[in-house]
Amino acid sequence: MDMTHIERSTQLRHKASRHMESSRQKKEKRKTKENITHRNEDRQEKNERQLDGTRKEGPGQSGLENAGQWPMFHSE
Repeated sequence: MDMTHIERSTQLRHKASRHMESSRQKKEKRKTKENITHRNEDRQEKNERQLDGTRKEGPGQSGLENAGQWPMFHSE
């Protein structure tokens, strides 16, 4: 291989990586941008209602304070 071939392949690789970065950024923007469609509209409304419910309940009333822990059974 001569230097011209190496330089050319390096330039192509850099050019391709710049293109790939920009397309990756576009995909990330699409993922982070939340579009409400008919399909997920109901799910979003349900999630909002659940959030409102947990806010109204306050601390200690949601039933999640012991989530992930084993229940304690007392025997006499």
